[in-house]
Amino acid sequence: MSVSLPNFTDAQLSQLKDLGVIPEQVENLRFAVALTRAELKDSAARNDVAELLREVGELAEKLALRLRALVSQRDVAHSAAHSYIEVAYWAKRGNDDGPTSSHHLCPSLDALGESARESLALLPSGATRHRTASHRPIEHIDRALRDGWRRAHGSGVSAYGTPTNVPPPYPGKLKPSVGTSESRVFRQICGICYEAAGYGIDHDPLRAIKTYMRICGVERQARIVELHNAIESSRIATPRIRKNRTSKKT
Repeated sequence: MSVSLPNFTDAQLSQLKDLGVIPEQVENLRFAVALTRAELKDSAARNDVAELLREVGELAEKLALRLRALVSQRDVAHSAAHSYIEVAYWAKRGNDDGPTSSHHLCPSLDALGESARESLALLPSGATRHRTASHRPIEHIDRALRDGWRRAHGSGVSAYGTPTNVPPPYPGKLKPSVGTSESRVFRQICGICYEAAGYGIDHDPLRAIKTYMRICGVERQARIVELHNAIESSRIATPRIRKNRTSKKT
C-alpha cells in the first residue's frame, strides 16, 4: 500500500526557495512534515488509549482460547460448531495455511494480544496532550535538510572511504541556532513545516528548537566524555616500552 506524502503549497515552496532550501531538501522535508504531523497532532488521553489496548488484548486472547476449544471438539456442540466454521472458512480463505482455521488464526491472535499488552506497558505515565515543545519535529527537519544537502552535493567520501570531490560547505543558516543573525532562517523553515503539517501558521517553533539544541548539546558532551574515557583506557592498558640501557665500555 502506497502512502502519499504531504505537499507544500506554492506559497510555501516559494518561501523555502527564498530561504535557500534546494529541491532535494524540499523533497526530504515532505517526509519530515509527515513525521511532524504525527508528532504534533492532538494526542488522545492516556486512559482512552489504555482502555482500547486493554480491550484488544483481552478480545484477542478470548478468541484464541475459544478457537482452540472448538478444535478440541470436546462435546457435540463444539464439534458441530467447528465443522460449520471450517466449511465456511475454507470456502472463503482456501489459500490460507494450516490444517484448520484456528491453526492459521491463533498465532496471529496470540501476537496481537501480546502486542496490545506490550503497547499498554509503553504508554507514558503522565499526560500526553501537549507536544508543542517536543524536539522530535525539529530533529526530523534538521535531518531532512542535511540529508537533502548530501543528496545534492555528495558527502565528500566514496563508498570505499576514499575522498571524492569536496562538497560546498553546509550553510550555517540551515543549522539549528538561537540568538544569531542566521537563526531566523532555520526557525522560519521549521515554521513552514509546522504549517504544512497542519499545526497553524501562528505557531512559533522556538521552544522546540531550544529543546532540540539542549538535547544535542547533552548528547555531544556525552560522546566527548565517552571518547575521552576510551582514550584514557587505551593509554593505561598500553604497556610502556622501556629502553634497555647498557653501560658504555671504556
